[in-house]
Amino acid sequence: MQPSTRYIPKNSTAHSPDFVNAIVYAYDNASGQPCAMAYRGKSNKPVWNYRFKSPGERYSKITDFLAQCKEIDERHAAYRAERAAAKKAFRHSFQPGDILYTSWGYDQTNVEFFQVIRTSEKQVTFREIAKDHVPGSDGFMCSSVIARPGEFLQDAKEYTRTVGKGGHDDTKGTVSFSEHPGGYCRTLWAWDGKPHYCSWYA
Repeated sequence: MQPSTRYIPKNSTAHSPDFVNAIVYAYDNASGQPCAMAYRGKSNKPVWNYRFKSPGERYSKITDFLAQCKEIDERHAAYRAERAAAKKAFRHSFQPGDILYTSWGYDQTNVEFFQVIRTSEKQVTFREIAKDHVPGSDGFMCSSVIARPGEFLQDAKEYTRTVGKGGHDDTKGTVSFSEHPGGYCRTLWAWDGKPHYCSWYA
């Protein structure tokens, strides 16, 4: 499928100030009536395409639209700058011995636990540990599980990953983890000691 192209009215005048990611094409239709068509960003679909009673009404619409776009763009830029600054300033608080967990899966819910071995300013090194089924929580091919700190799986490898900033209430951080490049990526969180539901297929 060929990508669609942006329609630009014939004999139109483009209004696209440097401070805003938008453009408005002002033109007169076949009847000589003042019209204008507006686009945002890289979209090929116009935000609006209006016919106006007078050139003055068209001018007011164009001016108001570009001012609104500028306000939105500045707000988004400020938000991105705030997030970038928070990400740069973030330092995790993981310590050796802390437990991480991940819960993932589509047709079943897999739960894995990992224990932190070493830490640096921005990274943690961890290995997978064993887990126990919580007595009395068993159901049909499901159960709740808890970690067994210090009991590393026999063939568990060490992984070192960078810690990212989690949600607003997350003080330790989160780890995006896959066992090998291009593998399934899951998120590791700090474990609070509570059981987690898991399921499987026989």
